[in-house]
Amino acid sequence: MVWPDSAAAAAGLASGDRIVDVNGLQPAGRSELRTLLAAIEWRQRVGFLVERDGQQQEIAMLLYPKVDLSEPATAPGWSVAPAAEIDPEAAGAVAAAAGEPAPRSILVSRGGVPQWLELRAGEALAEVHEVDGDGRVVRSLYRTPRPDGAVELRYRRGADGSLASPVRVDRSGRKLTDEGVGP
Repeated sequence: MVWPDSAAAAAGLASGDRIVDVNGLQPAGRSELRTLLAAIEWRQRVGFLVERDGQQQEIAMLLYPKVDLSEPATAPGWSVAPAAEIDPEAAGAVAAAAGEPAPRSILVSRGGVPQWLELRAGEALAEVHEVDGDGRVVRSLYRTPRPDGAVELRYRRGADGSLASPVRVDRSGRKLTDEGVGP
C-alpha cells in the first residue's frame, strides 16, 4: 500500500506496483525485499524497478527529511530559504536567493550553516546538493539519472574550492568511468 501524501506517492509509486529491483538488486522474495528496504538510510537515493500493468519502469526518490518549520520545537535551529541557482561544480558557495527566487529551489540550513540545497518537481525531490562548511557542493544526488547514467556525483575539491575531480556513481552504487562502469 502507498499512502497518498507520502514521499513514495510523490515519487510515483502506486498501490499494486510489484517491486522487482531495488538499486540494481533483485530480491528473491518478500523477506529479502524487506531486508533491502530496511538497509536504506536517510540521505540516499533509492531506485525501484517496478512492474505495473505488465510494463516495467524505474521510479526513484531521494530520501531527505523535509524540514517542517510550522512547529519550531520539532526542528530547533533549522531554517529554509529560497535558493539562488547554482552550478554544483563551481568553486563558489551556495547562497539564499536575492529578490524573487525560483519556487522549487530551497536552501536548508542548521544554525545558520547551509546543509543542502533542494530542487523539487512538485512535491518530489528532483535533486539534492549537499554542501561543506564553506557552502561548496560536495555531493549531488539526482532522482532521474543524468545522460551518462550517474545518479550521484561526489566532488573532490582543492584547498581553494576548485573542482579536483568528480566521482560519478550509477543507480547500483558502482563508480562510472569514461569507458562505462568501473570497479
